[in-house]
Amino acid sequence: MTAQAGSASSLSDTSLKAERSILRQQLRQQRRSISRQTQQAAARQLAIQFDRCYLLRPGLHIAVYLAMPHEFDLHAFIARAQARHCHIYIPHIDNKTRRQMRFVPLSRNVRLTRHSWGMQQVQQPPRQAIGLRQLDMVLVPTVGFDVHGNRLGMGAGFYDRHLACLRHSRWQRPRLIGVAYASQQVERIPALPHDITLPRVMTEQGLIHCHQQRT
Repeated sequence: MTAQAGSASSLSDTSLKAERSILRQQLRQQRRSISRQTQQAAARQLAIQFDRCYLLRPGLHIAVYLAMPHEFDLHAFIARAQARHCHIYIPHIDNKTRRQMRFVPLSRNVRLTRHSWGMQQVQQPPRQAIGLRQLDMVLVPTVGFDVHGNRLGMGAGFYDRHLACLRHSRWQRPRLIGVAYASQQVERIPALPHDITLPRVMTEQGLIHCHQQRT
């Protein structure tokens, strides 16, 4: 790559990041405007949608997240999955600077603590975390998405880094499913090379199958 080409690429990435930042702010503001009553109804409906799609089977290993304020709440889903005898895991941040996390078991009586970034995680996580390939499904928190599966997260990059090995993999596990309100779908998410794309997104209205290509 020539110096001129490298400079152009850098400018392009900078422009995309700026565009993504503005879109993220707009979508987060929109999400904050959703009433508590609507959020609770959507959370219940999401759990029903997973059942309708036959995605909850006994023995499945499922990674979820514990929602921060205004994120799509998964407590109804978690309760339904546990009732189906699924094994549930949540993220634990090991190194904030290096954006390193792992998935650890969420048992019914486990003690939780709040990370400095606002998310809840297990207070005393086990040394051994479940390997990514051992999971059957990962529910990915999503600020915005488009029909091609391009995803906009909170901007920290934890999921993109942790799931990077799946970017060009032919493995069918784990199944990645973004979680978002239907109103969070936009016409286009500017994609960066390191972004993970979502084959599917579940909203309160149902499962969306994305067309896997870059815009």
